[in-house]
Amino acid sequence: MNSFKNIPGYKGYYKVDTYGNVLSAIRKPITKAGRKSEKKEILLVWNFGKKKKYPSVALSVNRVSKRYPVHRLVYWSHVGRIPKGKEINHKDGNPNNPELSNLELVTRSENMLHAYKTGLCKPKLGTDAPIAKLNEIKVKEIRKLADSGIKQDTIAKMFEIHQTNVHYILSGKTWSHVK
Repeated sequence: MNSFKNIPGYKGYYKVDTYGNVLSAIRKPITKAGRKSEKKEILLVWNFGKKKKYPSVALSVNRVSKRYPVHRLVYWSHVGRIPKGKEINHKDGNPNNPELSNLELVTRSENMLHAYKTGLCKPKLGTDAPIAKLNEIKVKEIRKLADSGIKQDTIAKMFEIHQTNVHYILSGKTWSHVK
């Protein structure tokens, strides 16, 4: 059943339903001229910022505005506070679906695992990895040196890497995308 509930901290001002529809409540704010004006209940439009991947809305009380992701408002209002060390995961992987049935509380690690499993996050390979010390040319050279009979620890010293890294390259555990 879908129902609107008050948003914590904004009781009497804003409500949200289980689908992420946010309503501004009926109120009579005082204008700059000191007169009360009738403000009808309105459905707020989601904002999609340039770098933001989650739809959000701006909530305002006493001329102080704060922007919130819609999925967080849905969770806060219908389930409760998000405990420290937890975050909200979209089960279907769609950040534009803030429906309560699509949200679950997870750890950061669980959220990242879900993102990799669903293809939302792709592992950074080779030189795309921020800590890469090698590039494709060096990896091919390491393989040629190993094929010519040079020991792994000697190759490691030549490239200033650990012998384990040479082993991983030769066994295909790392840099397997380089042929």
